[in-house]
Amino acid sequence: MRQCIVYALIDGGIQIIECGLDENSEAADAMISGLPAAVGYLWHTGGASIDMHWVSDGVVEEKTEFEISVQGPVISNVPAHTSVIWPDGEMTIEMDGTVELESNVTGVFTLTLQNAQHVTVEVEVQNG
Repeated sequence: MRQCIVYALIDGGIQIIECGLDENSEAADAMISGLPAAVGYLWHTGGASIDMHWVSDGVVEEKTEFEISVQGPVISNVPAHTSVIWPDGEMTIEMDGTVELESNVTGVFTLTLQNAQHVTVEVEVQNG
């Protein structure tokens, strides 16, 4: 069965996997025509999942592990377009390669890193 995969053009992150649509059907045409300009789509044979795959140059690829470095409250080598979910639930998009936890509370904190090309990871950082 072919899947219609809808992905973000900026980073290849898969947003929707639609199964059960016939590639040449009116339903498929209606879905595709309603897509915003910031996304692309492709028809894929085989299993793909939002958590484990992304799209690179029109090809479904497996996500890889982050290759980050953690030193105290600083996480380095963070790829551009990485979403960081902070301990308070806030989310930011990091673009400069480094994430630093700044807090007046001492302890170990967990941050979640999400990126289209990498498997989501929870990272513990030590503050203080």
